[in-house]
Amino acid sequence: MMPPALTSLELEALAQFAHLEIRLEDLVERLDGKLTVRIEPWRREVSCTFSLPDPGVRIELSHIQNALQRESRGLLRERELGDWAAMILMIDAYDWSGSLDEDRIAEELNELALLPAERNMIAVIDYKASARKVLL
Repeated sequence: MMPPALTSLELEALAQFAHLEIRLEDLVERLDGKLTVRIEPWRREVSCTFSLPDPGVRIELSHIQNALQRESRGLLRERELGDWAAMILMIDAYDWSGSLDEDRIAEELNELALLPAERNMIAVIDYKASARKVLL
């Protein structure tokens, strides 16, 4: 049996979340059981029980720029920014394939989605690598 398709209102909710017009909790509520999200300090889990829309909800660099501006103005905490980026990556209804900026979008979303502990680990590795280069 095929999973149910998203309604126009549910697709609109996905677009609104991508633009940070609604919170993740609102998105989950509006998708009425078709999206389950579990966020813990050390991991994130997503389960989608809907057919993938065709076309998907388009993601552009402007979505990322908007999120970064909101964070810099204090409207979004670092953790919320990371959770937003992770949801864009994990919810298959979002699509940036075929964009001229496809690779950059994926890289920036992946970087933003890192959990704080992962960011700290990468910073330590980068610091050690830089220190090693200086010593050589």
